[in-house]
Formats: sequence, structure tokens, C-alpha cells
Amino acid sequence: MRRRVALTGVALILVAVAAFFLRRGPAAQHYRSGLTQVEQGRLTEALAAFQKAVEARPDFAEAHDQIGVVYARQGRYEAAANAFRRAIQARPGFAEAHYHLGLLFAAQGATGRAVSAFREAVRADPRLADAHNQLGLLFARAGQHGEALSAFRKAVEVRPDFAEAHNNLGLTLAAQLQLEEAVRAFSRAVEVRPGFADAYYNMGMAFGKMGQAARAIASFEKAVELRPEFVEARTLLGWAYTRVGRHDAAILALQRAIADRPDYADAHYHLGKACAELGRTAEAMEAYRTALTLRPDHAQAWVDLGLACAAQRDLAGAISAFEKAIALHPGSSEAHFGLGNAYLRSGRREEGQREMAVFRQLKAEEARRERYDRQRMR
Repeated sequence: MRRRVALTGVALILVAVAAFFLRRGPAAQHYRSGLTQVEQGRLTEALAAFQKAVEARPDFAEAHDQIGVVYARQGRYEAAANAFRRAIQARPGFAEAHYHLGLLFAAQGATGRAVSAFREAVRADPRLADAHNQLGLLFARAGQHGEALSAFRKAVEVRPDFAEAHNNLGLTLAAQLQLEEAVRAFSRAVEVRPGFADAYYNMGMAFGKMGQAARAIASFEKAVELRPEFVEARTLLGWAYTRVGRHDAAILALQRAIADRPDYADAHYHLGKACAELGRTAEAMEAYRTALTLRPDHAQAWVDLGLACAAQRDLAGAISAFEKAIALHPGSSEAHFGLGNAYLRSGRREEGQREMAVFRQLKAEEARRERYDRQRMR
């Protein structure tokens, strides 16, 4: 299914309006009429007006561009692309038309063509922050983090109050474990847009990765204050409460998340963790099983279910859960340790020793990775 292209908003629609309001003649009049119709949501009438403008003046680049915008909003993507190309043909350095063409290609999954179009846009107008931001998004999705960082930094350089670009910069930095810089980017995003719930959520995740649970709580609390239905933020708020020993608060947050979205597996999983911390093992097991019913590939939920079964002396259940966890995530040292321990307690000595050997090997590899990650975070 093709995604609908979101070419909306004053910044995209009113391209170079001021210059054309000063012009006379039928083409300019039709163009102004089309802009008015767009603002009123009357796309059919707007299209007719823009078409009259290019009939009166075939090289009217802005009118061709607006025809493309209207076509895109109507889902007529091939016609939109042709209109943007006519705008560029009429004025090769028309940055906004290149940008709109890039949005169209990106929405259709033509990443290479989108990158080329956005590059043409910033070549024509290096201060077009939206194009830099879109380049960053495409590079980030392709795993080209260096190029993404450069693009997002350019976007916020030319438009310091560009909250989305600050947030995207933070996400890319966090993916590279540059967490302190990521927090600064998220902080800047909420400074320029105080109601930006997603940026608070992302900041909370960065603080969580840094081991700063109290600051994560403050960020997640702000996110759910701004958007009470933000289930992902409320779930991680519950996780953070658990990290600081506020288990009752965690359970309340997670129960609210589940009430808002009963099919959200992570909320059930973290509810199980909070219950387990309070020694409410039966409730924890029920929550883990619900999470696994919703998401059978949740390897860590299988691990924690195995631990709960082992605590209840249900060794067969523990072995089954740990085996499922390992099938999903063979590199889980915790699952191999749990399985080895369950085997040994069940009298299956050889299998237990084998799993413990795997556990020791995996722990050594984890220690090496942690040293590397600490170096990257400096």
C-alpha cells in the first residue's frame, strides 16, 4: 500500500507568495485564487485555478509546483511528480520543487531518488532546513549515521527553533551511544517546543540507558502529562519506577497503560517485573504469560517466566521457558544460566554443565562489549 504524501501546511503551500502578490496579470490572479482555495481545503477549485495560471503563463514555476502539491494531496502521485518536474524545468534552481519531489519519492520508498532530490534542494537553497532534516531521516533509516548527523546538525544550524530536527539529532546520537549529546539535543527540542511529548519520551530513554532512573522518571512523567494516552511512555515510566524501588507506583502506571491498550505486550511484561520485585510471583507469572500470548517472540519475557517457574520449583516449566528464550535469542547469557541451573537441579548434570560453559563464554563476550560501549560513550 502506498503511503499518502503529507504535503500540507503553510510552509509548503505558500511558496514565494509575497513576490507574486506584487505581480499583475491573469496568471498571478489565478495563482492567488488557488492559494486561497488551498487554505480553505477546496483542492479541486485550487487545482483549476493553478492550471489556469500555467495556461496564462507556461513558465510559471510556482504554479506548477502547487499543482504538484494538490495532486499529491489527492493521491495522484505520478501527476504530482510530473508537475514538480515542470516546475523545475521552468526554474532549475527552484529549491521547494526539488524538496516536494523528494517528499514524493520518499513516501513511495524510492530512497535513492529522494536523496538526490533533497540534495538538489539544499544545493539550490542551503538554508532549506526541511530538506536537510529529510536527508537526515533517510540516512538514519539506511544506517548511515555519520551522514544523518551532519544533515540534522545542518538543519538546526539554519533553523535553531526546528524542534523535530533537534529530536531527530538526539535519536541518531542515542543510536550511536552518544547519550550526553543526545540528551542535550532532546533538551533543546523541548526548549523550543515545550509541549513536545515525544522528545521528553526519547530523553527518558536516553537517561535510562545512562542509568539515571530518577531523571528518566521526570522525563516520562512530563511525556504522559503532555499526552495522557502515551502508552509507551507510561510503560517505561513503570519500568523506571521499578528501577528505583517504587514498585507500587510502577504497578499503578502499568495497570493504567494496560487499561489504555490491553494488547500492549511490553506493559504486561513490565507489570510482571514489578510484581516479581514485590514477591507476588503468581501475579508476575500471569503477566508474563499474557505478554507472551500477545507477543510470543518476547525472549526476555520467556527468561523471566523461567525464573519465576524456577522460584516456584516448577523445573519443567522453567526448562521449557528458558529453551524458548534461547531459541529466540541464542546470545542470552541469562537464559543459558537459568537453563543450566534448572538442568542441574533436575539431575541432568551433563546438560547443566554444558549450559554453564555457554553462559561463561557469553558473559566474557558481554564484558568485552561493555568495555567497547563505555569507550564509545566517552
